[in-house]
Order: sequence, then C-alpha cells, then structure tokens
Amino acid sequence: MYDEIVAATGICANKSSLATIFANPIYRGIKVFNRETRVDGEHGRKRRRNPEQDIVTSEVEPIVPEQLWTRVQEMLQRRRANRLPVRRYAGGYVLTELVRCACGGRMAGTNSRERRYYRCLARCGRPQVRADHLEAGVMELIRTTLLTPDAIRQMVTLLNEDIRLRSEQRGPDLDRARAQLRKLEQQDANLRRALRTAGPRAAERITLEIETLSAELAAAAARLNDLELAERPLRITKQMVDDTIAQFEGILERAPLDTRVATVRDLFERVDVDSRELKAVAVWNMTTDQGVNRSDAVSEWLRR
Repeated sequence: MYDEIVAATGICANKSSLATIFANPIYRGIKVFNRETRVDGEHGRKRRRNPEQDIVTSEVEPIVPEQLWTRVQEMLQRRRANRLPVRRYAGGYVLTELVRCACGGRMAGTNSRERRYYRCLARCGRPQVRADHLEAGVMELIRTTLLTPDAIRQMVTLLNEDIRLRSEQRGPDLDRARAQLRKLEQQDANLRRALRTAGPRAAERITLEIETLSAELAAAAARLNDLELAERPLRITKQMVDDTIAQFEGILERAPLDTRVATVRDLFERVDVDSRELKAVAVWNMTTDQGVNRSDAVSEWLRR
C-alpha cells in the first residue's frame, strides 16, 4: 500500500519517508517556522533543533480535516509502540527470546558478513549458530507436526467438540431469551389493542408505553439473535484440509515478521541449542499423555 502511495503521488522518494511526512502539521493547517538551525560542527554543517520558545507557527489553509490528521497521528504512535526491537537483536530473527544456549543463557540474533546468527549473550565461548539453519529446522518441524492432513483433521474434530459443548451450555440462555421475547410481544399486542379503543388522554399514555416497550423488544430480539448465531460444526473435507494447510503455510512463509514471531512463541516454550555438539531441541507449549512437555530435535538442520 505504501509503495502505491509513493508511486501515485510522488510525494517522496521511498516509503520510509512517509511517516515523517504524515506527521507534518501543515496538513491540518499549521505552518511551522524556525524549527531548526544549521550550525558548523567538527565534520561540517549540521542541523540543530531550536528551543520551543523560538519556534514560530502560522495558520494556513488545511489540506485534510483535523479529525483525519489526528487519527493518522494516533496510528503512527501505535505502530511505533508496537515495533519490534532493533534488527541486530530481534528485527530479523523469528526465534528471538526462545533460543537458549547449553550454558543456560539466552541467545540473540546478530549478523556478520551478510549472514545471520544466534549467539550466547552470556559469552560462554560456544560457537554461534546459523540463524537460517535453526529457523528452517523449527519451521520444518511445525510443518511435519501440525500441517499434515491427519493433524488438521484432529484439530478440527477438537474444535467441533468445543462448539458442541458451547451449544449445549447455551440452551438454557436460549430458552430464557425466547420466553422473554414472547412475553414482551404479548404485552405489545395488548397495548395496541387497548390503543384502538382508548380516549385521547389514555391514548397518549399508551403510546408512550408502546414506544418504551418497542426499545425493550428490539433489545430482546437482538439478544436472541446473538444467541442463535451459534457456531456451526465444520465439515471436514479434503478441500477444507488443503485450504487450512495452505493458509498456515502462508503465515510461516509470507506473513510479516511480527506475525511469524508471535506464531512461533505460541507454539514453543523454548529452543535449547548446544552449538558445540550441533544439537537443538524445540520444547513445545503442549504436554504429552504423561503430563510432560513434548520436545523434538531439530539438530539435522544445524549440520547443513
């Protein structure tokens, strides 16, 4: 989307400048003067921000409505707050905060000569681990464990059972909501019959009661509709299984980095790495029938 804005408007050379441009108050009708001063420094002239009292503003014709400009600023602030840490330690590393060294210390992302690695922050002396190898091993583990037709069918079966249980629990609420709606509808019918034979003063009072009752009827009907919109069990077909696998594959391969990081963190408790022995074990956020956390080796990828 940002590339399309740049191409269509020519407002800047690349999308990295858009956030600065969108924050310019001139769009809301405020022109700022004397914001910076150029000063001579050791390595040539550089910009220095002036004190607040030296900055001058003037009203000009706004380009966008004030509400739109404010919404854009709120969005920019949210995105800055949710941004991942700098690339050296997190930005390009899917397993950030999950990888543990054999010494017990955390491992963080680093790079050298265009290659990405995980290294021990405790500086225990163990070698660095190629990030692309370790990440590929973990992703392949996800594919072979969760993204198979049998695994998808099992997950959908569990989901359908959960839907069935919730539907059973919703039964008493449905009965109460239907009874309440029938009661209000009967009251409304009685009031409307009375209105047809009422005198002027009584008719005014009955009309007010009908208006009040109409609001209660609308609320009761909406509540019943929400309860009746129960989730329907999913039909397990080959097409559904294939589509589900393709959707998850898309997340693992093409989703934004923060989405892939969140996905991996949901699935795994940690990834233990012994870079001397070229061993790695991924510990899942799931337990076995014996009540212990399941773990799977991904070591073969480290030896590539």
